[in-house]
Amino acid sequence: MTGDEPSFRVWTEGIEPAATVAGDGPECVMEAGPDSLPIATERVAVALAVWVGLGPRPVPDHPAIRLAPGPMAVLIGRHQAHGHGLEPETAVALQRRVDLGARHWTIAAQRGRWRRNLEVVEGEGGIWRVRPAGELVELAPTSTTAVVRELIQLVATAAHTAESEPARGPMNADRPASPSD
Repeated sequence: MTGDEPSFRVWTEGIEPAATVAGDGPECVMEAGPDSLPIATERVAVALAVWVGLGPRPVPDHPAIRLAPGPMAVLIGRHQAHGHGLEPETAVALQRRVDLGARHWTIAAQRGRWRRNLEVVEGEGGIWRVRPAGELVELAPTSTTAVVRELIQLVATAAHTAESEPARGPMNADRPASPSD
């Protein structure tokens, strides 16, 4: 890397040990657990997918679920699908899936004031993308392929985004900035 400060950072949250990548152009350094190793920027997304243990997962067959942040935190953190006003069939199906074991993790990327997140809940019962939906939080069934594509785009954008782009708050961190921001 050139200079004292990296141009961008990408890191994991919810996975132990965490991994952090600091990069500048085509060169990065990945700190994963006690190890620190050089890595090409173009390989960061694959390295992070491996680090979080992303693998084939079934795509849940229910529609996207939208809840207020508090109930969604209970659903994700405590694996409790009931009691949030969901249709009974949806709550039962979701509960069966999260009972198989589900992990919640985020890969965040930042370059200057620009920041985005890729937040996922996944396990043997399925894979979901977690993202803001206005004042609510959406838990949307997805595929591993879609998550990998988003991860590749996240890293590529972090590595090449102009630092003059506006900062985004945590609830909008994975949404594109609008012209009014």
